[in-house]
Amino acid sequence: MFNAANNRLTGEIPREIGSLNNLQNFVVSFNSMRGNIPASFGNMSSLRVLSASNNFLSGKLPATLGQLKNLSILYLPMNGFSGEIPSSIFNLSSLSNVYFGFNQLQGSLPSDMGISLPNLQSFDVALNYLSGTVPVSFSNASNLEQLQLQGNDFRGGMPSLGRSPNLFRLIINNNSLGNAGGEDDLSFISSLSNVMSLASLSVFLNLSHNDLTGSIPVEVGNLQNMGGLDLSHNGLSGSIPSSLGSCVRLESVNLQGNQLQGAIPSSLRSLRGIQRLDISSNNLSGQIPEFFEGMNLLQILNLSHNSFEGELSVNGVLRNDSVVSVIGNSKLCGGSFSRQSKALSHKLKIVISTICSLLVLTFMGSCLLIFWIKRRGKQDRVTADDLQVKLSYQRLHKATDGFSTANLVGVGSFGSVYKGVLDDKNGATIAVNLVRIVTVCSSVDYRGNDFKALVYEFLANIVHCDLKPSNVLLDEDMGGRVGDFGLAKFLQFTTADTSSTGQGSSTLGIKGTVGYAPPGKCI
Repeated sequence: MFNAANNRLTGEIPREIGSLNNLQNFVVSFNSMRGNIPASFGNMSSLRVLSASNNFLSGKLPATLGQLKNLSILYLPMNGFSGEIPSSIFNLSSLSNVYFGFNQLQGSLPSDMGISLPNLQSFDVALNYLSGTVPVSFSNASNLEQLQLQGNDFRGGMPSLGRSPNLFRLIINNNSLGNAGGEDDLSFISSLSNVMSLASLSVFLNLSHNDLTGSIPVEVGNLQNMGGLDLSHNGLSGSIPSSLGSCVRLESVNLQGNQLQGAIPSSLRSLRGIQRLDISSNNLSGQIPEFFEGMNLLQILNLSHNSFEGELSVNGVLRNDSVVSVIGNSKLCGGSFSRQSKALSHKLKIVISTICSLLVLTFMGSCLLIFWIKRRGKQDRVTADDLQVKLSYQRLHKATDGFSTANLVGVGSFGSVYKGVLDDKNGATIAVNLVRIVTVCSSVDYRGNDFKALVYEFLANIVHCDLKPSNVLLDEDMGGRVGDFGLAKFLQFTTADTSSTGQGSSTLGIKGTVGYAPPGKCI
């Protein structure tokens, strides 16, 4: 025996294990092993138990597993196995328990597996990608105790299981079972009534989320050991059979999402141990029986979205809004219905008001965002085009406080540089003769003389021609700014050769402070 379950094993299963001819049990469940099952496992002729569930194993199941003539338990759920189940596995007559649930297996089941596996007790292929029909040969599986086929794409009808006296668990929900509108989709339940009533354990029958049609057979009442019945979300019609009241061990009944009609049978008063009863979203009618008052074990009683009428009792369980749901019954009044309707109306008002508030806030936020973006854009361009036609001598005179010496930044051989603050809403700070031209002013001063000025911002492609420490200014963030551009000239670059087009810069003579004359077209 090799048992290393519930550890932290990683890596792959060594193929050398296949040489252990006398090994009977190989158990590595609940680890973190990867890779696949080695084909060499087919050489372990004495192996009886192969358990590797809850790992990260993947790949295809090796066909050599069909050579394990003594294999009884094949337990491989909760992995990532893919491909089809090898047909050789279904020829192992010794197999009693087969678990392939929660993998990615595809294909169909052999039609004769109920015969080729005579000792089969548990068969679980839940939550895979299997398709096709449920093998009719299951009707010959006399030792079958559990059959779990849920979460696949099986179609057609269910075979009779009348020869499985020990069957206590049948879970086939979330498939596409049904005979395309046939009237006997649940006829196999009649066969179950001959076997499930003999089971010593509580029976759970889950056929939900399929395409089953027709009515619920009266033989369901013979499943006296049934603890749970789930036929929800199908296309069942007709009435709830009164024989259901004979299943006195029922703890959970889910019939919601069908097309059931008629009244709630009075025989359900016998279900004293019922904890969950959901018959919502049907076409049931009549009054809600008062016997629900005394069902003290009820945790969920969902009667909503039907056509019940009359006054609802306010006694016992029926007064508990956390247990009872009756919304969607327009002809019902009183009791928890009134409270739930008021609560629903109040909640609806809250939801509507909340949505409206959110819409208003969203609209206002959008407007503010658009306004901010536009304003920011204007701020970003305040020294550009907008200023170009608006600056006059009067505004510059005011901005520099009459060209006060207090605002004098520096004096060069070709002009002076002043700091100024415009009198607009943005209060932009400008400087005359700072690199990139922001705007120009061509006007007259207060004496009637011509006044011309250039307003610059920093621009990399201007040759300063007189760069020296005294011409480098520091802004409020201690960032360097180049001043005194009396000798500055613009560099014009084109794709063509500037020497031939005449669009380059030129100078008639060397100017500027000795030792700081520019050597070329860059600073």
